[in-house]
Amino acid sequence: QEILSGVIVEVGPGIPLGNPEDNLDEPWASNDNSSVKYIPTQADVGDIALFLNKASIEIKIENDDFLIVPQSAILILIRDDINSLADK
Repeated sequence: QEILSGVIVEVGPGIPLGNPEDNLDEPWASNDNSSVKYIPTQADVGDIALFLNKASIEIKIENDDFLIVPQSAILILIRDDINSLADK
C-alpha cells in the first residue's frame, strides 16, 4: 500500500458513542434529543500525518484538492508540540 503524508487542515468531532440505554429495537419511537458524545480524534489542525492512501477520499473545494482520511488509516502524527500528544 502507498503511504502519503499531508498537513491536517480540519478534523471531525471524533467517533460517536452510543448510549447503552437507548432502545435500538425501535429507534424511530424515541423523541430523545440528547446530545451525542464523541471520543475525540488524536489529530489536530497543523499536524503532519502519514496515512494509507488507499483509505483516503479525494475531494475538490474551490479549485483546491483535499483528502478525507479516516482516523484508522493514520499511521503516525508529527507535531511540533510533543507535550500536547501526551495530554490526550
